[in-house]
Amino acid sequence: MSLEGGVVAAGTNSTSGEAIASEMQMRNQALSATSDVRKSEDDNNGNSSNLSAANIVTGELKITFLMVTTEKCIRTFVPDDTVLHAKEALINDWPDNFGSKPPTSLNLRILYMGHFLDDSATLRDSKLNPGETTVHLMIKASSTHEKEAKKDIDKAPKCTCIIL
Repeated sequence: MSLEGGVVAAGTNSTSGEAIASEMQMRNQALSATSDVRKSEDDNNGNSSNLSAANIVTGELKITFLMVTTEKCIRTFVPDDTVLHAKEALINDWPDNFGSKPPTSLNLRILYMGHFLDDSATLRDSKLNPGETTVHLMIKASSTHEKEAKKDIDKAPKCTCIIL
């Protein structure tokens, strides 16, 4: 008999009960082995679980900015910093692997859990938890590029028809 969704049918005999207990023990061992593998992978990648625990105790936010191109950079902030402050800090120390630097922090958009973060909100108000957090970073096209593109469209030859 298998254990499905944690529900055991009533009226099982002792051999079925022993089989269920044995299956539960094997699952616990498998979960423990998976946990050990994850812990050793973290240690091999230089991501010590002690560091994230230290960040949680001190209240620091270790934010991983992830670009669409899968490039990453990690910065540390305090929960009372605003989203705009985080963007400006990123602009002031723009990572080389992120490509060309946008002209201002207003060209950056931060996406966290399906929502764009408001520049005036603090990181705490944006519900970023102390410890390690990953956010998506997007670069908006600057408004000068949009205006130039619109001018180019206006200058393009057009065909007009008048129906009377």
